[in-house]
Amino acid sequence: MTRYYTGIGSEEAPQKACDQAYHAARRLHELGYTLLSGGANGMDIAFQKGCQSVNGKMNIILPYNGFRNNYKSEKDGIYLFKDLPQNIQTECDSVCAQLHPVWNKIGHTASAVYLKRDVCQVRGINLDIKSDFILCYTEDGVEDGTKTTRQTGGTAMAMRIATPEGIPIFNLYHKDALNRLSIHLKELKVIT
Repeated sequence: MTRYYTGIGSEEAPQKACDQAYHAARRLHELGYTLLSGGANGMDIAFQKGCQSVNGKMNIILPYNGFRNNYKSEKDGIYLFKDLPQNIQTECDSVCAQLHPVWNKIGHTASAVYLKRDVCQVRGINLDIKSDFILCYTEDGVEDGTKTTRQTGGTAMAMRIATPEGIPIFNLYHKDALNRLSIHLKELKVIT
């Protein structure tokens, strides 16, 4: 059975958090996980590079080709949001409209694609799976999609999707995040 996790977070994450993300991605690959992420600088790229270093499976959803020097390569697991089927894009828009506090103001703008792709980072490119957890770093340490702040940044949308679905969030802002993740993996019987 393929398992998925969401590896995302701040573009301004400290190096320690990026290093943790890199090594976590390598270990999660060994445990059979596929990375869901977005190719942004900072945490996204740290997870992606860790995954790539062990030829791990990943689904990276880009807002446009060339985003942060990432280019579409479906064989490598890198996809463009605009190339996803229209029904998937429409469902992503619908989810964002339900969960984003000012979607009526931004949903029609060019930057909305950044948030719409967050749906795929939690539910997969076909919206047919559910991430086992989110591993991230945000400046505010939030681990609940109902408590996001401006400091949560772009990670907030994925958190807003995850929380009502019961998907746990482990924020590397907290020193015990990896220990709590390990407990979660034991509960899922991924590790003993």
